[in-house]
Amino acid sequence: MAHRSPAPGSTCVECGEDVDVPIPSRLVEAAHAGQVLLFVGSGASTESHNVMPDTFYDTVAAAIGRQDDELPFPDLMSAYVARHSRSELITAFYGRYNYINTFPELHRRATRFQDNVGQVPFFREIVTTNWDDYFERRTGAVPLVVGPDFDYWDLHQRKVLKIHGSMLNPGSIVATRAEYDASLERLRSGALGAAVRHLMATRSVVFVGYSLRDDDIRDVTQALRTDLGAAARPCYFVHPRADFVPPIDNAEVINTSASWFVKLLDDALVDADILLPVEIYDRVRTLDSRLRQARTRFDLKMLPHKYPLGLFKSKRVRACRRRESRVRTRS
Repeated sequence: MAHRSPAPGSTCVECGEDVDVPIPSRLVEAAHAGQVLLFVGSGASTESHNVMPDTFYDTVAAAIGRQDDELPFPDLMSAYVARHSRSELITAFYGRYNYINTFPELHRRATRFQDNVGQVPFFREIVTTNWDDYFERRTGAVPLVVGPDFDYWDLHQRKVLKIHGSMLNPGSIVATRAEYDASLERLRSGALGAAVRHLMATRSVVFVGYSLRDDDIRDVTQALRTDLGAAARPCYFVHPRADFVPPIDNAEVINTSASWFVKLLDDALVDADILLPVEIYDRVRTLDSRLRQARTRFDLKMLPHKYPLGLFKSKRVRACRRRESRVRTRS
């Protein structure tokens, strides 16, 4: 299947980092088996460089005059809260989120990765440090944020484990240093942390839009992989820069953008005859439009008082709609 590659030195804001790279065959096989865990950071969402010129970190740093300090994220958030308040910090994030959603082009770029993930049915559990609700809105994932949420673990629906909280529950957001310390303790001993550690121990982990710089996540990940030793599953980092050095030993780097990586993996699954091409939905929409037009013409010609049976839908129409609702996977 042909893929698009940007020209060398491309400056395209949206697709300049969409580089065609081979997807490891064992990663394709693991994805088909439902054994791939996406660990997603803000670089695959609102903080992607092609969404806004400045990140939320930059905005907060500018607000308190700390642009040149290079403080760790939780320390910068703590400094902002000390000068203003936590509610103002969360309000600032909501303002950024609402601004992105106000402009369709910015929103499309911010949700490009989630839209591609939503097309692959094998991603059943996702772990993210993101506060936004794009996984819930764009992939239909059920958010698991606090311990009591795990009462719904058996739901037959995609799940997103939000280890740094969710904007749908502002009190759960992990931003300051004190909240990071509490998050580390929950990851070590809480229900959410137990689920995350189990998934990371039993899945091939793909870090997307995330460089493992958070203290709480890095400490737990390194301790877990040290404990597993040779039994640790393959680990991957998706990063557009060729000089990126993974912070985990023996991790493999896939040099492309976050959304393009999922697109390439989807294509590999199609080439392996595991998934049907996503273009089939274009055909379904065309057929649905033609059927609706035919139904309208039929209704205009069939007078109800003269042809009462014309009020009932034909078996053919119902069968087509059943076919439209089937999943992408091949039987």
